[in-house]
Amino acid sequence: MKTLYNYPVTVASNTTYASIVDFSLKIAKINKIILKLVLIILPVMVPVIITGDLIVVDTEEHYKEINVKRGVDFTLRLKGSGWYLNRYDTGGLDFKFRVVEPGYTDFTIRTSDEGQAYLFFSYLDKDMYVLVNIKDSLLENNSTELQEDTEDTEDTVFKKEIERGKKRVAEKAVPGDAEIYYVGKDKKVIKVPDQNEDAEYKKGIQLFNNGLLEKALMSFMDYLSNCKSCLFENDALFKIAEIYIDRNDTEAAIENLNEIIESGSQEHRREAYLKKAGLDYRAGRLKNALDSYRAVLEYDGGDTDMLKIIGDIYYQLNNHEKALTAYLQVIDKGLAVDEVYFRVAFIYDSPGGLRDLEKAFRFYMIITEKFISSEHYQYSKQRVKFFEKNFFRYE
Repeated sequence: MKTLYNYPVTVASNTTYASIVDFSLKIAKINKIILKLVLIILPVMVPVIITGDLIVVDTEEHYKEINVKRGVDFTLRLKGSGWYLNRYDTGGLDFKFRVVEPGYTDFTIRTSDEGQAYLFFSYLDKDMYVLVNIKDSLLENNSTELQEDTEDTEDTVFKKEIERGKKRVAEKAVPGDAEIYYVGKDKKVIKVPDQNEDAEYKKGIQLFNNGLLEKALMSFMDYLSNCKSCLFENDALFKIAEIYIDRNDTEAAIENLNEIIESGSQEHRREAYLKKAGLDYRAGRLKNALDSYRAVLEYDGGDTDMLKIIGDIYYQLNNHEKALTAYLQVIDKGLAVDEVYFRVAFIYDSPGGLRDLEKAFRFYMIITEKFISSEHYQYSKQRVKFFEKNFFRYE
Protein backbone atom coordinates (compact mmCIF):
# COMPACT_ATOMS: atom_id res chain seq x y z
CA MET A 1 0.00 0.00 0.00
CA LYS A 2 1.41 3.42 -1.05
CA THR A 3 0.07 6.93 -0.57
CA LEU A 4 -0.27 9.41 -3.48
CA TYR A 5 -1.54 12.94 -2.76
CA ASN A 6 -2.91 11.75 0.58
CA TYR A 7 -5.01 9.04 -1.08
CA PRO A 8 -4.16 5.36 -0.30
CA VAL A 9 -3.42 3.52 -3.54
CA THR A 10 -2.53 -0.17 -3.98
CA VAL A 11 0.17 -0.65 -6.67
CA ALA A 12 0.83 -4.12 -8.17
CA SER A 13 4.44 -5.28 -8.32
CA ASN A 14 4.44 -5.52 -12.11
CA THR A 15 2.96 -2.00 -12.63
CA THR A 16 5.17 0.19 -14.81
CA TYR A 17 6.45 3.60 -13.65
CA ALA A 18 4.56 5.38 -16.46
CA SER A 19 1.20 3.99 -15.39
CA ILE A 20 1.82 5.10 -11.83
CA VAL A 21 2.55 8.67 -12.98
CA ASP A 22 -0.55 8.69 -15.16
CA PHE A 23 -2.72 7.58 -12.26
CA SER A 24 -1.22 10.19 -9.94
CA LEU A 25 -1.99 12.96 -12.46
CA LYS A 26 -5.65 11.91 -12.49
CA ILE A 27 -5.70 12.16 -8.71
CA ALA A 28 -4.16 15.63 -8.92
CA LYS A 29 -6.94 16.76 -11.29
CA ILE A 30 -9.56 15.50 -8.84
CA ASN A 31 -7.89 17.47 -6.06
CA LYS A 32 -7.95 20.64 -8.16
CA ILE A 33 -11.68 20.22 -8.84
CA ILE A 34 -12.37 19.74 -5.12
CA LEU A 35 -10.29 22.83 -4.31
CA LYS A 36 -12.28 24.93 -6.81
CA LEU A 37 -15.55 23.76 -5.29
CA VAL A 38 -14.30 24.71 -1.82
CA LEU A 39 -13.32 28.18 -3.05
CA ILE A 40 -16.78 28.66 -4.58
CA ILE A 41 -18.74 27.36 -1.60
CA LEU A 42 -16.65 28.93 1.17
CA PRO A 43 -17.56 32.59 0.51
CA VAL A 44 -21.22 31.64 0.41
CA MET A 45 -20.88 30.10 3.84
CA VAL A 46 -19.41 33.33 5.30
CA PRO A 47 -22.24 35.22 7.05
CA VAL A 48 -23.36 38.49 5.39
CA ILE A 49 -24.09 41.39 7.73
CA ILE A 50 -27.73 42.45 7.28
CA THR A 51 -29.61 44.51 9.86
CA GLY A 52 -33.41 44.83 9.70
CA ASP A 53 -35.30 44.64 6.40
CA LEU A 54 -33.38 43.80 3.21
CA ILE A 55 -34.58 45.84 0.23
CA VAL A 56 -33.10 44.94 -3.16
CA VAL A 57 -32.83 47.90 -5.54
CA ASP A 58 -32.87 47.59 -9.32
CA THR A 59 -30.07 49.99 -10.24
CA GLU A 60 -31.09 50.06 -13.90
CA GLU A 61 -34.06 52.29 -13.04
CA HIS A 62 -31.98 55.03 -11.34
CA TYR A 63 -34.96 55.83 -9.05
CA LYS A 64 -36.85 53.96 -6.35
CA GLU A 65 -39.42 54.93 -3.71
CA ILE A 66 -39.62 52.86 -0.53
CA ASN A 67 -41.67 52.86 2.68
CA VAL A 68 -40.03 52.16 6.04
CA LYS A 69 -40.92 52.48 9.70
CA ARG A 70 -39.58 55.25 11.89
CA GLY A 71 -36.82 54.33 14.34
CA VAL A 72 -35.64 51.08 12.74
CA ASP A 73 -32.76 49.84 10.58
CA PHE A 74 -33.09 48.66 6.99
CA THR A 75 -30.53 47.45 4.44
CA LEU A 76 -30.48 48.51 0.78
CA ARG A 77 -28.76 46.15 -1.65
CA LEU A 78 -27.47 47.66 -4.93
CA LYS A 79 -26.16 45.49 -7.75
CA GLY A 80 -22.47 46.14 -8.28
CA SER A 81 -19.46 46.01 -5.95
CA GLY A 82 -18.34 49.52 -5.02
CA TRP A 83 -21.43 51.75 -4.76
CA TYR A 84 -20.98 54.58 -2.28
CA LEU A 85 -23.40 56.94 -0.53
CA ASN A 86 -22.92 60.24 -2.33
CA ARG A 87 -25.27 62.28 -0.14
CA TYR A 88 -28.39 61.78 1.91
CA ASP A 89 -30.90 63.49 4.22
CA THR A 90 -29.08 63.62 7.56
CA GLY A 91 -32.20 64.90 9.30
CA GLY A 92 -34.35 61.85 8.61
CA LEU A 93 -31.72 59.12 8.12
CA ASP A 94 -28.56 57.89 9.82
CA PHE A 95 -26.01 55.95 7.75
CA LYS A 96 -24.57 53.09 9.83
CA PHE A 97 -22.25 51.10 7.55
CA ARG A 98 -21.59 49.70 4.07
CA VAL A 99 -20.81 46.09 3.19
CA VAL A 100 -19.05 45.45 -0.12
CA GLU A 101 -19.53 41.98 -1.65
CA PRO A 102 -18.51 40.53 -5.02
CA GLY A 103 -21.46 41.55 -7.17
CA TYR A 104 -23.41 43.88 -4.84
CA THR A 105 -23.12 46.52 -2.12
CA ASP A 106 -25.24 46.69 1.04
CA PHE A 107 -25.99 49.91 2.92
CA THR A 108 -27.52 49.75 6.40
CA ILE A 109 -29.52 52.86 7.33
CA ARG A 110 -31.48 53.87 10.43
CA THR A 111 -34.61 56.03 10.15
CA SER A 112 -35.30 58.84 12.61
CA ASP A 113 -37.90 61.54 11.90
CA GLU A 114 -41.24 60.77 10.25
CA GLY A 115 -41.72 62.24 6.77
CA GLN A 116 -39.78 62.06 3.51
CA ALA A 117 -36.02 61.68 3.14
CA TYR A 118 -33.64 60.72 0.35
CA LEU A 119 -30.51 58.69 -0.43
CA PHE A 120 -28.27 59.35 -3.42
CA PHE A 121 -25.77 56.65 -4.45
CA SER A 122 -23.01 56.71 -7.07
CA TYR A 123 -20.97 53.98 -8.78
CA LEU A 124 -18.62 54.63 -11.71
CA ASP A 125 -20.84 56.43 -14.27
CA LYS A 126 -24.12 55.43 -12.57
CA ASP A 127 -26.33 57.21 -10.04
CA MET A 128 -29.24 55.94 -7.94
CA TYR A 129 -31.81 58.08 -6.12
CA VAL A 130 -33.98 56.52 -3.42
CA LEU A 131 -36.94 58.42 -1.96
CA VAL A 132 -37.71 57.16 1.57
CA ASN A 133 -41.17 57.56 3.09
CA ILE A 134 -40.73 57.24 6.86
CA LYS A 135 -43.92 56.37 8.75
CA ASP A 136 -44.89 55.32 12.27
CA SER A 137 -46.62 52.24 10.89
CA LEU A 138 -46.87 50.54 7.51
CA LEU A 139 -49.79 48.81 5.84
CA GLU A 140 -47.44 47.59 3.13
CA ASN A 141 -43.73 47.05 3.32
CA ASN A 142 -41.05 46.51 0.68
CA SER A 143 -40.25 42.91 1.60
CA THR A 144 -40.35 41.50 5.14
CA GLU A 145 -41.42 43.11 8.39
CA LEU A 146 -38.79 45.44 9.81
CA GLN A 147 -37.29 44.43 13.12
CA GLU A 148 -36.36 47.00 15.76
CA ASP A 149 -32.59 47.21 16.28
CA THR A 150 -31.77 47.84 19.90
CA GLU A 151 -28.10 48.66 19.29
CA ASP A 152 -27.14 52.30 19.78
CA THR A 153 -26.14 54.18 16.69
CA GLU A 154 -23.42 56.81 16.66
CA ASP A 155 -24.34 60.32 15.58
CA THR A 156 -21.52 60.79 13.07
CA VAL A 157 -22.59 61.46 9.50
CA PHE A 158 -20.43 58.76 7.89
CA LYS A 159 -19.69 55.56 9.79
CA LYS A 160 -17.06 52.95 9.02
CA GLU A 161 -17.66 50.56 6.18
CA ILE A 162 -17.08 46.82 6.29
CA GLU A 163 -15.29 44.89 3.56
CA ARG A 164 -14.06 41.31 3.41
CA GLY A 165 -11.22 41.08 5.96
CA LYS A 166 -10.70 44.80 6.62
CA LYS A 167 -12.33 48.06 7.63
CA ARG A 168 -11.73 51.50 6.22
CA VAL A 169 -13.33 54.95 6.28
CA ALA A 170 -16.10 55.45 3.73
CA GLU A 171 -15.78 57.96 0.92
CA LYS A 172 -16.86 61.49 1.78
CA ALA A 173 -19.94 62.95 0.16
CA VAL A 174 -19.77 65.39 -2.73
CA PRO A 175 -19.65 68.99 -1.41
CA GLY A 176 -23.06 70.51 -0.74
CA ASP A 177 -22.89 73.02 -3.59
CA ALA A 178 -22.51 70.32 -6.26
CA GLU A 179 -25.44 70.15 -8.68
CA ILE A 180 -26.90 66.61 -8.84
CA TYR A 181 -30.09 65.61 -10.64
CA TYR A 182 -32.19 62.49 -11.15
CA VAL A 183 -35.08 61.53 -13.43
CA GLY A 184 -38.33 60.82 -11.57
CA LYS A 185 -41.21 58.49 -12.39
CA ASP A 186 -42.88 61.19 -14.48
CA LYS A 187 -39.66 61.58 -16.53
CA LYS A 188 -39.07 65.06 -15.11
CA VAL A 189 -35.53 66.07 -14.20
CA ILE A 190 -35.39 66.86 -10.47
CA LYS A 191 -32.51 68.37 -8.52
CA VAL A 192 -31.25 66.33 -5.57
CA PRO A 193 -31.39 68.56 -2.45
CA ASP A 194 -28.15 69.65 -0.84
CA GLN A 195 -27.27 67.37 2.05
CA ASN A 196 -27.92 69.95 4.78
CA GLU A 197 -30.47 72.06 2.91
CA ASP A 198 -33.39 71.02 5.10
CA ALA A 199 -31.54 71.35 8.41
CA GLU A 200 -33.03 74.78 9.23
CA TYR A 201 -36.55 73.59 8.47
CA LYS A 202 -36.20 70.56 10.75
CA LYS A 203 -34.63 72.73 13.42
CA GLY A 204 -37.65 75.03 13.12
CA ILE A 205 -40.04 72.09 13.55
CA GLN A 206 -38.26 71.02 16.73
CA LEU A 207 -38.36 74.57 18.12
CA PHE A 208 -42.04 74.91 17.13
CA ASN A 209 -42.96 71.66 18.88
CA ASN A 210 -41.11 72.85 22.00
CA GLY A 211 -43.12 76.08 22.05
CA LEU A 212 -40.17 78.33 21.08
CA LEU A 213 -42.16 80.08 18.38
CA GLU A 214 -39.95 83.13 17.82
CA LYS A 215 -36.83 81.02 17.30
CA ALA A 216 -38.83 78.64 15.12
CA LEU A 217 -39.98 81.59 13.01
CA MET A 218 -36.37 82.62 12.39
CA SER A 219 -35.40 79.05 11.37
CA PHE A 220 -38.32 78.77 8.95
CA MET A 221 -37.47 82.14 7.40
CA ASP A 222 -33.80 81.20 7.07
CA TYR A 223 -34.83 77.97 5.38
CA LEU A 224 -37.07 79.76 2.87
CA SER A 225 -34.38 82.36 2.15
CA ASN A 226 -31.60 79.86 1.47
CA CYS A 227 -33.22 76.65 0.18
CA LYS A 228 -32.71 75.64 -3.45
CA SER A 229 -35.01 72.65 -3.90
CA CYS A 230 -37.34 73.86 -1.11
CA LEU A 231 -39.09 70.52 -0.59
CA PHE A 232 -40.73 71.79 2.60
CA GLU A 233 -41.61 75.29 1.39
CA ASN A 234 -45.37 74.95 1.86
CA ASP A 235 -44.98 73.26 5.24
CA ALA A 236 -42.70 76.07 6.40
CA LEU A 237 -45.19 78.71 5.21
CA PHE A 238 -47.95 76.91 7.14
CA LYS A 239 -45.90 76.97 10.33
CA ILE A 240 -45.08 80.64 9.85
CA ALA A 241 -48.80 81.37 9.38
CA GLU A 242 -49.58 79.50 12.61
CA ILE A 243 -46.97 81.54 14.47
CA TYR A 244 -48.48 84.77 13.14
CA ILE A 245 -51.93 83.55 14.18
CA ASP A 246 -50.57 82.98 17.67
CA ARG A 247 -49.31 86.58 17.56
CA ASN A 248 -52.80 87.74 16.46
CA ASP A 249 -51.20 89.07 13.28
CA THR A 250 -53.94 87.86 10.90
CA GLU A 251 -52.75 89.97 7.98
CA ALA A 252 -49.26 88.41 7.98
CA ALA A 253 -50.75 84.94 8.39
CA ILE A 254 -53.04 85.40 5.39
CA GLU A 255 -50.10 86.70 3.32
CA ASN A 256 -48.25 83.40 3.90
CA LEU A 257 -51.38 81.37 3.18
CA ASN A 258 -51.84 83.24 -0.10
CA GLU A 259 -48.33 82.17 -1.15
CA ILE A 260 -49.35 78.55 -0.65
CA ILE A 261 -52.58 79.08 -2.57
CA GLU A 262 -50.61 80.50 -5.52
CA SER A 263 -47.98 77.80 -5.85
CA GLY A 264 -48.70 74.89 -3.50
CA SER A 265 -49.88 71.37 -4.23
CA GLN A 266 -53.60 70.62 -4.38
CA GLU A 267 -53.70 69.35 -0.80
CA HIS A 268 -51.66 72.32 0.45
CA ARG A 269 -53.92 74.78 -1.37
CA ARG A 270 -57.02 73.17 0.12
CA GLU A 271 -55.62 73.42 3.65
CA ALA A 272 -54.52 77.03 3.05
CA TYR A 273 -57.99 78.02 1.81
CA LEU A 274 -59.55 76.33 4.84
CA LYS A 275 -57.29 78.08 7.35
CA LYS A 276 -57.68 81.42 5.58
CA ALA A 277 -61.49 81.05 5.56
CA GLY A 278 -61.48 80.43 9.31
CA LEU A 279 -59.43 83.58 9.92
CA ASP A 280 -61.73 85.71 7.77
CA TYR A 281 -64.87 84.22 9.32
CA ARG A 282 -63.73 84.90 12.89
CA ALA A 283 -62.80 88.45 11.86
CA GLY A 284 -66.29 89.04 10.42
CA ARG A 285 -65.12 89.20 6.81
CA LEU A 286 -67.92 86.92 5.69
CA LYS A 287 -67.64 87.48 1.96
CA ASN A 288 -63.90 86.72 1.99
CA ALA A 289 -64.54 83.64 4.10
CA LEU A 290 -67.28 82.55 1.69
CA ASP A 291 -64.89 82.75 -1.27
CA SER A 292 -62.34 80.57 0.51
CA TYR A 293 -64.90 77.99 1.68
CA ARG A 294 -66.27 77.73 -1.85
CA ALA A 295 -62.71 77.16 -3.10
CA VAL A 296 -62.33 74.32 -0.57
CA LEU A 297 -65.59 72.80 -1.84
CA GLU A 298 -64.12 72.62 -5.35
CA TYR A 299 -61.68 69.99 -4.10
CA ASP A 300 -64.48 67.89 -2.57
CA GLY A 301 -68.01 68.68 -3.72
CA GLY A 302 -69.44 66.07 -1.36
CA ASP A 303 -68.17 67.70 1.83
CA THR A 304 -71.45 68.19 3.74
CA ASP A 305 -69.84 70.12 6.59
CA MET A 306 -68.42 72.61 4.11
CA LEU A 307 -71.81 72.92 2.40
CA LYS A 308 -73.42 73.70 5.75
CA ILE A 309 -70.85 76.41 6.54
CA ILE A 310 -71.46 77.97 3.12
CA GLY A 311 -75.21 77.86 3.77
CA ASP A 312 -74.68 79.48 7.18
CA ILE A 313 -72.70 82.35 5.69
CA TYR A 314 -75.29 82.95 2.96
CA TYR A 315 -77.97 82.93 5.66
CA GLN A 316 -76.05 85.52 7.71
CA LEU A 317 -75.67 87.64 4.58
CA ASN A 318 -79.47 87.41 4.10
CA ASN A 319 -79.03 85.66 0.78
CA HIS A 320 -81.79 83.19 1.56
CA GLU A 321 -82.01 81.75 -1.92
CA LYS A 322 -78.42 80.51 -1.96
CA ALA A 323 -78.61 79.51 1.70
CA LEU A 324 -81.70 77.40 0.93
CA THR A 325 -79.90 75.72 -2.01
CA ALA A 326 -76.94 74.80 0.19
CA TYR A 327 -79.10 73.58 3.08
CA LEU A 328 -81.25 71.37 0.85
CA GLN A 329 -78.07 69.77 -0.56
CA VAL A 330 -76.91 69.12 2.99
CA ILE A 331 -80.22 67.42 3.83
CA ASP A 332 -80.11 65.36 0.61
CA LYS A 333 -76.65 64.12 1.59
CA GLY A 334 -77.96 62.89 4.93
CA LEU A 335 -76.65 65.50 7.40
CA ALA A 336 -79.41 65.76 10.03
CA VAL A 337 -78.90 69.01 11.98
CA ASP A 338 -81.77 70.78 13.75
CA GLU A 339 -80.48 74.24 12.84
CA VAL A 340 -80.50 73.36 9.13
CA TYR A 341 -84.12 72.11 9.28
CA PHE A 342 -85.17 75.16 11.28
CA ARG A 343 -83.58 77.66 8.88
CA VAL A 344 -85.12 75.89 5.87
CA ALA A 345 -88.50 76.05 7.61
CA PHE A 346 -87.97 79.71 8.51
CA ILE A 347 -87.02 80.66 4.91
CA TYR A 348 -90.17 78.93 3.58
CA ASP A 349 -92.17 80.67 6.34
CA SER A 350 -90.85 84.17 5.53
CA PRO A 351 -92.54 86.60 3.14
CA GLY A 352 -91.02 86.73 -0.34
CA GLY A 353 -90.56 84.72 -3.48
CA LEU A 354 -89.37 81.61 -1.63
CA ARG A 355 -92.40 81.41 0.66
CA ASP A 356 -94.05 77.99 0.78
CA LEU A 357 -96.15 77.49 3.94
CA GLU A 358 -96.76 73.79 3.38
CA LYS A 359 -93.02 73.11 3.13
CA ALA A 360 -92.44 75.32 6.17
CA PHE A 361 -95.03 73.30 8.10
CA ARG A 362 -93.34 69.98 7.14
CA PHE A 363 -89.87 71.12 8.22
CA TYR A 364 -91.21 72.52 11.52
CA MET A 365 -92.85 69.12 12.04
CA ILE A 366 -89.50 67.35 11.60
CA ILE A 367 -88.01 69.44 14.40
CA THR A 368 -90.90 68.65 16.79
CA GLU A 369 -90.62 64.94 16.02
CA LYS A 370 -86.85 64.39 15.85
CA PHE A 371 -85.21 67.20 17.81
CA ILE A 372 -87.14 67.47 21.06
CA SER A 373 -84.15 68.93 22.95
CA SER A 374 -83.40 71.55 20.27
CA GLU A 375 -83.45 75.23 21.16
CA HIS A 376 -85.80 75.63 18.17
CA TYR A 377 -88.30 73.07 19.46
CA GLN A 378 -90.75 75.43 21.22
CA TYR A 379 -90.92 77.92 18.36
CA SER A 380 -91.37 75.07 15.84
CA LYS A 381 -94.13 73.56 17.99
CA GLN A 382 -96.00 76.87 18.09
CA ARG A 383 -95.76 77.24 14.31
CA VAL A 384 -96.99 73.65 13.79
CA LYS A 385 -100.06 74.35 15.98
CA PHE A 386 -100.71 77.58 14.11
CA PHE A 387 -100.55 75.86 10.72
CA GLU A 388 -102.73 72.96 11.90
CA LYS A 389 -105.33 75.37 13.23
CA ASN A 390 -105.43 77.70 10.25
CA PHE A 391 -104.15 75.84 7.18
CA PHE A 392 -103.30 72.17 7.32
CA ARG A 393 -105.07 69.29 8.97
CA TYR A 394 -103.78 65.86 8.04
CA GLU A 395 -105.71 62.80 9.09
